Parts: sequence; structure tokens; C-alpha cells
Amino acid sequence: MNRFTHNLLKMGAVALVSSGALALPAFALAAPATEGVTVTAADLQAKADYHARAEAIYRAWMRTDEKRSIALFTLANRHYHEAERYRQAARMAALDTGAKPRL
Repeated sequence: MNRFTHNLLKMGAVALVSSGALALPAFALAAPATEGVTVTAADLQAKADYHARAEAIYRAWMRTDEKRSIALFTLANRHYHEAERYRQAARMAALDTGAKPRL
């Protein structure tokens, strides 16, 4: 196979991939929504509780004299912020439904 045929095959493969990348989002947008996603305040609070437990676990594992303490600190902070986001979303969802928010 000479260089021209090899380059022609490469260009064809690139064209095929790029046309698929343009066509797939159009198909996804054209599809009708089958059912909506409903998330309740209790679901959001459960996710917040999960992240709070994960944060507590990482903070318990963290020791200042270990090399991996910065990694555990980063993971703990990530879960802390996720828990706070889910708690805030649960409060807002509880206010929207008229239920009493859990503080």
C-alpha cells in the first residue's frame, strides 16, 4: 500500500468519525423525553448524609505525619462541599413543597 492510499484511508476515517460526532447530538436532541426525573428533598438529604459520612471517614483516616494526609484532606473537603450543596438543595426543595426543612 503506497502513501497516497494510506493517507486516503486516514482522511476517510477522520471524516467518518467527525460526521458521527456531529450527527449523534442531533439524534439525541430529536428524541422525545420519555419521563421526567423527580428528586425529592429526602433523596437530596440522603445524598448529603452519604457525603457527610464519607467526609467523616476521610477525616478520621487523616493524620498529619503521613504523606497521604493531603490527599485525604482533599477528599474530605470535596465530600464536605458536596454535602453542603446537597443540604442546600434539600432545603430549597423542602421550601418548594411546603415541608419543614431539616436544618
